[in-house]
Amino acid sequence: MVKEIKTIKIGSKRLKNNLFLAPLLGYTNWAFRELVQKNTEISVFTEMIPINALSKDSNYCKDIIKKGDLEKNVFYQFFGNDEEKLVKSIQNILDLGISIDFINLNCGCPAADIVAQGAGSALLKRQSKINTMIEASKKAFDIPFTIKIRSGYDITKHLDYNKLEDSGLDGLFIHSRTKKQQYSGKIDLNFLKETKEKTNLPIIANGDIHNMEDITNIHNETDCDGYMLGREALSNPFVFDEILYGNYSTFQNKLNFLMEYHTLLLKDQNNSTFSNAKNLSMFLVREVRNASKLREEISKTKTFFEITQLLKKVE
Repeated sequence: MVKEIKTIKIGSKRLKNNLFLAPLLGYTNWAFRELVQKNTEISVFTEMIPINALSKDSNYCKDIIKKGDLEKNVFYQFFGNDEEKLVKSIQNILDLGISIDFINLNCGCPAADIVAQGAGSALLKRQSKINTMIEASKKAFDIPFTIKIRSGYDITKHLDYNKLEDSGLDGLFIHSRTKKQQYSGKIDLNFLKETKEKTNLPIIANGDIHNMEDITNIHNETDCDGYMLGREALSNPFVFDEILYGNYSTFQNKLNFLMEYHTLLLKDQNNSTFSNAKNLSMFLVREVRNASKLREEISKTKTFFEITQLLKKVE
């Protein structure tokens, strides 16, 4: 294992490696996460869970909070701005017999509808609320607590990391772009480096990470403790295998992944199985020849069989 890839301790738990699958709304469901973890033992994030809804009734979020039988080291990511609703949401999941390995509070989502609720990146303006939510969760549950932040709201600005540590925070996932930047420009490596120097909390970098070369560059510039990949895993679900073991995938591997993914989702017997598989297939073909034409053909399909017939023609 190269120096950049190592074990990492978050709270009381030590993970076998420091790679993480980012939360991606509409994609990182239990089936996708379980298949990505199959050979890698990386850690994974759920899609964002709305505490306003979940605190009232777990049925509102049953598809999002589902955990696969083979999943390990799952970070349940919540969004909202109320400590009582957060505690109630966590308890509702536990009451269903679902174990929560790690808790994560989203303090970085730049989406307008999330920010309008005072959640996501809006919390960067209210660190006292972040502190309170951490403290409430730590008082109620013995579960490691982390947050996912950006480098600031309109401008780059550090949080008070000492107060976060005092509140009981166990780790920081940082997408080092501001909320205003959204996903434009390069991530701010200086911000990551400064954060690493300001706190003893484990720092996990997110954004602009596609391969081992990117990880090496970020490691050399910032000395970060871990690395989170998101969209790269949608176009190549085997990216973690490549980073950890040098096992490079073929398109046939990706097609097999898609078929297994579809089979797993069929177990849920819900109406989103086909649309989920279709959306994922759009990402899987991004690097193939005539990708735009193929994506157009996929968009017109009505059955999963039609999708597989198209993908079987990829050279």
